[in-house]
Amino acid sequence: MLRLYSFRNWLFVAHRLSGVILFGYFVAHIATISTALWGGPELFNKVMAALGQPAFRIVEITVVLCFLIHGINGLHAIKKQRLLYKQLGFRKNEIQ
Repeated sequence: MLRLYSFRNWLFVAHRLSGVILFGYFVAHIATISTALWGGPELFNKVMAALGQPAFRIVEITVVLCFLIHGINGLHAIKKQRLLYKQLGFRKNEIQ
């Protein structure tokens, strides 16, 4: 049983899960488009017509939500890391 006790743990899981989903979408997107291009214009048009179906709108919405979750949480992580460095006494030009 998965036990998550804090909001930070939920953010961590959401960040990892959205990253995996985005990576999977990226690989599937590249594979689909490149395969359709290799098949010629007829196959490409068929694939684009299939991807225009309403069922794929759910996939598009999921990808947009994952992008937002991953991006916002990534900015939050950068902010927290900068704050930690500031508290530890690092100067801005020392942070790489």
